[in-house]
Amino acid sequence: MKIKNKTKKINALYIHIPFCHSICSYCDFLKFIYNKKWADLYIEQLKKQYLLLNIKKGQLKTIYFGGGTPTSLSIKQLKNLLDIFKNDIKLAKEVTFEANVEDLNLQKLKILKQYGINRLSIGVQSFNNEILKEMNRHHNKIDVVKCIKLAKKIGFNNINIDLIFGYEKQDFEILKDDIKNVLSLNVEHISCYSLILEKNTKLYLKNKNAKDDDTLRSYFDYVHKTLKKHGYIHYEISNFAKKGYFSKHNLNYWKDNQYYALGVGSSGYVNNYRYKYSGNLISYLKGEYNFVENEKITLKDDVLYYLMLNLRTKFGFTYKDFYQRFNFDILIIKPLLNKFKQEKLLKLNKNNMALTYDGAMILDSVVIDIISTLEKEKCLND
Repeated sequence: MKIKNKTKKINALYIHIPFCHSICSYCDFLKFIYNKKWADLYIEQLKKQYLLLNIKKGQLKTIYFGGGTPTSLSIKQLKNLLDIFKNDIKLAKEVTFEANVEDLNLQKLKILKQYGINRLSIGVQSFNNEILKEMNRHHNKIDVVKCIKLAKKIGFNNINIDLIFGYEKQDFEILKDDIKNVLSLNVEHISCYSLILEKNTKLYLKNKNAKDDDTLRSYFDYVHKTLKKHGYIHYEISNFAKKGYFSKHNLNYWKDNQYYALGVGSSGYVNNYRYKYSGNLISYLKGEYNFVENEKITLKDDVLYYLMLNLRTKFGFTYKDFYQRFNFDILIIKPLLNKFKQEKLLKLNKNNMALTYDGAMILDSVVIDIISTLEKEKCLND
């Protein structure tokens, strides 16, 4: 089965580049050690898979090159990759390219700028050399500063930095220093994630530990207050941005809108189906774009996804939008919503609802209660 373009409403595209020069100790994303031959073949297959979508001129508003590490590609491979999508890139409002500090250099940055990439997302994770070593990262604080300054000099004015907190060896002083350093770089966007020890990662296999939940919460409270104090808007659970620099592509996800995905192991959402391509690289290089998941969404699943994603953001959702999508009024469970409001977990306004900061910190629990109550009201029967 192949994903075909049946609607012009889909205006976001994710492209997965699975190659890395080294494997981070915490990473559980689909990735492979860079191999020139594989990367060349992979780009050829991306082009073939992309053409199957038959995307119309000007249809895409956002494009996101993720991984893996897209900047692990060689100069020639970068050009070949970007040539495939150059017409879409020209007309898109936001085109993000994920990058590692150690992969970026003057030539690669110039190529990205030349092709119209207008947003960089750089995996920094920490400024502490000991933590970076345990992460199996191959940069240091000086490298980060040089990288960001060079990107700005080339003309990039929309840069995200990824940070991870909660490492076993990371104490509060290291966290404070990381935040101090990222603020000194004056980037437009900061993504800050707590460490999760996933199975089959190097850290998990070495029996390393993350901080306990109470410590993680206290750490994140500090991040939240400090970044907010310095003018960053906490617009999504893990994301902070200066005004005007919210990630348009990620907001498309969080609004539970549809999007295309290309590449091995990538996941998309088209025509009420959530799909995931196989992570078998050898099969993909042979032109076999097989699904390992291809799920038609039930009403209950649709409402669950909608709530879980929209309530991640400070904007929440409008009652009108919810009704138009699901044909019932969310205020049918107003007693529960009022309870959350009294507990200062939820903001109920005239036209919309959104979680407070404390509510967002227990998002899963809030959504489970909402779904359970909607089921009792028999709202989720297909």
